[in-house]
Amino acid sequence: MIKGLSEKEAKLVRLGKIRLGEKTSNGGKEYPRQLGYFLVKEEKNTPKSNLDAFRSVYGEKPCSLDIMFASDDIEQVFPQFLKYYGQAGLLCKGDGEKAQCVHKETGEMVETECRYKECKAFKAKKCRPVANLMFMLPKVPGVGVWQIDTSSIYSILQINSQLATFKSIFGRLRGIPLMLEVVKKEVKVEDKTREIYILNLNTEKSLTELMQKKSMNKSPSMPSLPLTNGKDDVDHDDDLGDFDESDETDETEADEEYPDPDEGTEEWPY
Repeated sequence: MIKGLSEKEAKLVRLGKIRLGEKTSNGGKEYPRQLGYFLVKEEKNTPKSNLDAFRSVYGEKPCSLDIMFASDDIEQVFPQFLKYYGQAGLLCKGDGEKAQCVHKETGEMVETECRYKECKAFKAKKCRPVANLMFMLPKVPGVGVWQIDTSSIYSILQINSQLATFKSIFGRLRGIPLMLEVVKKEVKVEDKTREIYILNLNTEKSLTELMQKKSMNKSPSMPSLPLTNGKDDVDHDDDLGDFDESDETDETEADEEYPDPDEGTEEWPY
């Protein structure tokens, strides 16, 4: 064993990214558009071999996936932060109380107060919630996790609630066979009813069957998940909220002035 190397904690490999939208254009302007299915394509985060493995099981436009979680820790399988991106990548990451921001002079991450909804960057929609759902696809060849990024408030609330429910019932999350779906949801925006797509957890088995499985099987121990770090781990150009970016009916009035405490350039929060 090599001291400082061999004893490092094993982590599951990330096999690829699964997307909920894709870029499209309207009037010469590109923007992300919601899809009613899961999209996997060959890219830097998803090699062709993993894409082919995924499509061999689910095809090109699946609306549901058979999944399992590799950890019982909700903060590991579904980490969530407020994130602000600029041309240089991730500039600020907070939890509503504390934030890690890139200092415009040193380029280093510094800890500061996260002002959340009182922050003008958030009001101007330059900062937004980003959640990363990480899970295994037991029917797809390969051992590792797949990742979905979302900024949808409805998806974040839905998945948080369902993860807490499943963990409350079974005492764990790891190893439970579940289905991840893209489903339609009606929401009201400015007194208008609209349809959006959100993430949803479900199961084909009855509660009785799952409880029997719980009593018969002990969940195996698995390596830790490849948690996202301070780098630009989310491809935020395709990352979707609850509405297409071209649709301004849900937009709030954004401040024209960006809140730089040092009154510096617009790109840097600190």
